[in-house]
Amino acid sequence: PPFCIKSSTRVPGSRALLCSVVDIGPQRCATLFNCLGSLTILASMKRESGPQNVVDTPNGTAVDGPKSWLGGLPTYPRSQVPPAYREPFIMSGYRKTNISLSECLAYTLVWHNDVCNFWSHFLPLLVWLPWLCLLSLTHHLSQPFYYPLLCFWFGSCAYALFSSIAHLFGAKSHLVRNVCFMADYIGITIIYAGGGLYNLHHQLPLSSSLYDYLFPLVCLHLLACVVAALFGSLSRFFWFRQRFLVRALAFFPAYVICITPFTLRMLSCASTGQDCIWPTFHLHFLSILLTWIVVFFFVSKIPERLAPGRFDIFPHSHTLFHISAVALTTMQMYIFPQDSEIRKTQLLEKVSPSFMTLILPFLVMICVGLVLVLFLAFLLMRGVLVPHGVGSTLSSLHGGPHTVDTPSTNGGPCCIPPLKKQQ
Repeated sequence: PPFCIKSSTRVPGSRALLCSVVDIGPQRCATLFNCLGSLTILASMKRESGPQNVVDTPNGTAVDGPKSWLGGLPTYPRSQVPPAYREPFIMSGYRKTNISLSECLAYTLVWHNDVCNFWSHFLPLLVWLPWLCLLSLTHHLSQPFYYPLLCFWFGSCAYALFSSIAHLFGAKSHLVRNVCFMADYIGITIIYAGGGLYNLHHQLPLSSSLYDYLFPLVCLHLLACVVAALFGSLSRFFWFRQRFLVRALAFFPAYVICITPFTLRMLSCASTGQDCIWPTFHLHFLSILLTWIVVFFFVSKIPERLAPGRFDIFPHSHTLFHISAVALTTMQMYIFPQDSEIRKTQLLEKVSPSFMTLILPFLVMICVGLVLVLFLAFLLMRGVLVPHGVGSTLSSLHGGPHTVDTPSTNGGPCCIPPLKKQQ
């Protein structure tokens, strides 16, 4: 190509060593790296130049964005997607919106700003399922003693599955996006509920009087989880600027109930020397640290807040939030079975979980959460609730080329360039 001009510039040592390995002369080596540098510059100019091809659609003329490196599907800068799809401080790498199911699946192989969010939960789910199957062979889950552990395992898989679905179909339409992410909050609720039920039954100190009030505490914890799911879902329609803080605070009461049994056990260990489980002692504190790391990435939006546009694909805060959450869950999957086995003889004298006092309330909470999502989806379809950045019309909710609130003169994946006024 004409931009691959010959160069006599001396090549740096590392590149010269590479050229010597493949037996390329100094002048040809300099020319080669000059050519590669020019290609890199042209590729970056093409990615930043915005739309490239004008294509005809059934609804008019739309402007297609630059092709992605993987999969051949386009990604778009922030200015060319509807406000409802924009994430704070993420400036590029957005998917085309209002896409088909097949395109949603195809985008899993495209390098865009949500692809790591999908794979960071879907791949662990594929690892956890066979691992939990192996663990179930050594733990007789049909025994009522292991019901709390079963609830936690179910919640771990549920939140990873719901999160994967939300990030997979998040660009399908406004309606599908909001319903999927409200279901994602139900998944988080289920893992909080499962973890809290386990801690209440298997982590309290043996001398605690709270064993006499286990069922009321179970109901209180499940109620806190439902309230958290409600406020998490409503944050998609209200409190736009504080939505991430609202979601974190909504789950805080459930987290306090979840962490209280372990805190009481550690205080008992420090004061009386009892209830200490040394093989997993340090791992519990590491899990608490990971919990606050999860919250930090979710609320702070760091690192993309510090350098908008530099962490659009990886590693932005939501992907780091996913990775730290997966690390936390994996560690708990390793810790909890050991704790249960070590304390089993003593706990059998204190707790007697049953289907009616544990599994049934847990299932009722899940059903209430799913009914809540369906009810909010109904209000969403009727136009009673309007997501952030979406027009108040029902057609804009279901997608289409007119879903951008303010038409862009540059076009984009979801909007039509404004028509010229007739003379």
